[in-house]
Amino acid sequence: MEEIMRLKGIKFSRGNFELDIDDFSVKKGEIFCLLGENGSGKTTFFFILSLLIRPDSGEIWIMGKRVESIKDAGKNVTMVFQKPVLFSGSVYDNIILPIKGNKRKFEKDKLELLMEKFGISKIKEKKGKEISGGEAQRVCLVRALLLNPKILVLDEPFSSIDPISSHEIISEVIKIAREEGMTIIFSTHDPEESVHAERIGIMDNGKIVQIGSFKDIFYKPSNDRIAKILGSVNVIFGEIEEWRDGVAKVRSNGWIIEVVTDIKEGDVAIYLRPENVVISREISFSSARNNFKGEVREIFDKGLRIEIILDCGFPLISHVTRPSFENLDLKVGDIVYASFKASSVHLVRR
Repeated sequence: MEEIMRLKGIKFSRGNFELDIDDFSVKKGEIFCLLGENGSGKTTFFFILSLLIRPDSGEIWIMGKRVESIKDAGKNVTMVFQKPVLFSGSVYDNIILPIKGNKRKFEKDKLELLMEKFGISKIKEKKGKEISGGEAQRVCLVRALLLNPKILVLDEPFSSIDPISSHEIISEVIKIAREEGMTIIFSTHDPEESVHAERIGIMDNGKIVQIGSFKDIFYKPSNDRIAKILGSVNVIFGEIEEWRDGVAKVRSNGWIIEVVTDIKEGDVAIYLRPENVVISREISFSSARNNFKGEVREIFDKGLRIEIILDCGFPLISHVTRPSFENLDLKVGDIVYASFKASSVHLVRR
């Protein structure tokens, strides 16, 4: 794919915070997610790539041309902020007046369709100050999509929307972007939202420390710190006791975990995604090499999924769908069986 944006040697500092981006680029039509904890520098980085603040040094290139100001960027970049920006007029006016003020044209039919898709048609006559935070964010998304920029920058735009609705809205935004040929760069602190992206960048302490596909990032984090940023992930430390035919037996606190790996010896860290841990009431006789008996210690409702914390002699996290959870009829204190495949584990040398 053709490159649409590149940042080179970006440095920016304020107080104790430093942003340092050596080289960052996105392709035309790409959906890119910047994932990081609050305070990691995501918003500052987005302000820079949107030309809203100038870096202390470095270059920004859009569509093959170096740009240094919003004027240079023209109609190519539009940013939606984490906190919705609305004035006291109606929802409808909040959408169209900024567009008219910038002498931009829009199709009325397209506006009506977008308002319908994002569930704000019935509130279009309400004042901006009368609607909820989630509704206000939908208004801002509609306004941005109506502008039809080449690059749409979204700074945690779904944070004020409930988890189930946010996934529906993300999917709709991406669908529209693909139809219009837009490039989307969005940020989030929620690892689940990043699944919608084609590539993910991990930001930590002002630096992008790893970039890759969802599988690259979640199944092969570069280090313990990135694994922690990714949220609920099983990290188990151990030592390889035996390796044969591409499978290692890792001993951890008296337990043996089998892993498909090329690493043959030494101290290692095991990374295991919770969604790869299967829970059953009876012992599993599947092809999974790893089977453990455990007690349900905690249960957390995460919206689209249920997080279950098990004590198998070591802590083990599992994510199950709501229907699966209801079928299992689990409660704290229940004894269950957890299994996972040797191929679902990622091993890193320590």
